[in-house]
Amino acid sequence: MIKRIVAGLWFSVKLYSFLLFVALLLLEGVYWYYHLHKTETIVAVVDSGLVKTDPLFKGKVIAPLNVLEKRGFPTDTTGHGTHVASIILRMNEHAQIMPVKVIASKGETQRTIDTPLALLYCVVRGADVVNMSFSESHPLWLTRAVLMYGHWKGVIFVAASGNEGQNHVSYPARYPEVIAIAGADNNKRLTDYSNIDKQTIFATKANDVKGVNAFVTSEKNEFVRLSGTSLSTAYMSGLISLAKTYHPNWTQKKIEQELLHVSEPIKYEKNRNMNKLNYVLIKKAKATFEHGPYLSITPTVHYTQSHQATLSITQLHLQHLTLTNAEGTQSLPDDTALSQSISLEEGINRFEVSGVYRGKVIKKAVEVVCDKDKPEVTMYYLPKDSKHPPIVLVRDYAVSSIKLDGRDVSLKDKETYGKGEETHYYVSLPKNKPFHSIEVTDGAGNTTTIHEDAHYWSNP
Repeated sequence: MIKRIVAGLWFSVKLYSFLLFVALLLLEGVYWYYHLHKTETIVAVVDSGLVKTDPLFKGKVIAPLNVLEKRGFPTDTTGHGTHVASIILRMNEHAQIMPVKVIASKGETQRTIDTPLALLYCVVRGADVVNMSFSESHPLWLTRAVLMYGHWKGVIFVAASGNEGQNHVSYPARYPEVIAIAGADNNKRLTDYSNIDKQTIFATKANDVKGVNAFVTSEKNEFVRLSGTSLSTAYMSGLISLAKTYHPNWTQKKIEQELLHVSEPIKYEKNRNMNKLNYVLIKKAKATFEHGPYLSITPTVHYTQSHQATLSITQLHLQHLTLTNAEGTQSLPDDTALSQSISLEEGINRFEVSGVYRGKVIKKAVEVVCDKDKPEVTMYYLPKDSKHPPIVLVRDYAVSSIKLDGRDVSLKDKETYGKGEETHYYVSLPKNKPFHSIEVTDGAGNTTTIHEDAHYWSNP
C-alpha cells in the first residue's frame, strides 16, 4: 500500500515537473518570437487602461490586454492610465505603449492573481520597460517570481513609491527587482506625500503634471493636471525607455548609473533622511540619452546687496559658448560644467549664455538683481468713510514679503513699468482691523518698517 502511494506521488512529481518544463519552453518560445520581431521600444503601462482617441496615441498602441475582463480593448474608465501613458510618450516619442488593464474601477473586479498575470504578459509579449503606477499593501510570491523572471530577461520594472508620506515604499516598488520612484515638487524638494525608504534612489517632478484628459468634452479640457508619485514614475519610465531606444544594449545597472550623472541631491526634511535621494533633471537626461543640446544657467543668488556673483553653467553637446550682458559679449570654454564670476550694477542685470548645436543657436538667460536700497513705502491716506480698504504702495526691484503686525499680507496687484525698472506693488490692507506696523522686505534682504496705530489712514 505504502509503495503504491509513494509510486503515485513520484509519478505526480514527474508529471507536474514535465508540464512545468513544457510551459517554460512555451513561454521562452513566445518571448523570443516577439523579442526578435519587435522594432520599437515597448513600454507596458500596467494601469487602468487607455483611451486612445487623442492624436498622441495614433500608431503608438501595441498588444493591449484587459486582464480584468479577458476580452476587448482595455478602455480606461478612470483616466489614470491615459494620463500616465501620455507622459511616457512625451518623454519618448519613439516608444510603443502596451496598455494592460489591471486596476479596477466601479463595477469591475480585481483578483489577487491579476497583477502577476499582467506582468507575465508584459514580459512574454516583449516589453522593455514596465510602468507600475499603482500600489499594493502586501507582497505576493507569484508577483515576485514573475519580476525575477522578467529581470533575468532584462525587462526594467519601474514603480511608484506611494502617496502616504511614509518612510517605507508600497508594493510592487518594494520588490528588489523594481526601481522605486519618489515624488518631488517644482522646487526639487521631496513632497510631503511621497513614500521613501533606504533603497529609493530616484525622484522627479510629481506635482501639477500635465497629461492627456481621457474624458475630453471640449478643447479647453483636452489636458488635465494631476499630482502624485504615479506621474513621477511615468516620467522615469519614459526616460528609461528613451535610453533603451538610443542604447538598446544598456542594462538596468548602466541606465541607473547614467541617471545618477544627470541628477542632483534632493532636498527633504531631516526626519525623512533615509538615503541619498536624487532628483533627476528631465531635460538633461533627455539630452544625454538622445545626444541632444542642453543648457542650464543658475546664479548663486538671484537678489543680492553685493556687486559680485557667480553663474553656474552646465551644458551638453554645445560649442562656441558665449556670455552676453550690458557690457558686451565674451567667449567661454566649451566645458560641460563651469563657474563664471560676474560683476553687477545696481538694479536688474541680465545675462545670456548661448552655444551652437549642429548649426542651431541655443540660448538661456537669467536675471540677477543688485539692490542696496531699502524698499520705498508710501501710504495712501483715505478718509474714514471711504468704501475702500487702506492701500500701501511699495516700490522696489523685487519684494519678498509684506507683513502686517508680523502676519504675511498677500500681494493683490502688481504692475511693472519698463524693463529693468523697479516694480510697483499695490497692496490692499484689511479694513476696520487695528494694526500697528507694516514691514516690507525685498529679495536682497533689505527691510523697511513703518509704525502706525490706527484703523484707517486718514488725511492729516
